Amino acid sequence: MCAGGQLRQAEIMPVGLVNDKIKRGGDDDRLLLKDIYVIYKQYCVNEGFKGFENKNDLKKALEKRNYRVSNSKKDNNKVCIFNTKLINE
Repeated sequence: MCAGGQLRQAEIMPVGLVNDKIKRGGDDDRLLLKDIYVIYKQYCVNEGFKGFENKNDLKKALEKRNYRVSNSKKDNNKVCIFNTKLINE
């Protein structure tokens, strides 16, 4: 929590993002963190949040929620969120 007892957006926003945009998938499912960050920024704008966090803060918040986020050899060593897919898939 930040000074004054307020939660940082990175602690709040992924919950809504996870509920609305992504879901757990199979072993071969993964999403690029950079693509989810674009969705995250738009989600923040749509929900009226300002000053959204950077990609690293989003990564940490997802890891706190037991998402595995790391480099993927199959994706040229880009950072991915594993066992996850978009809800509309």
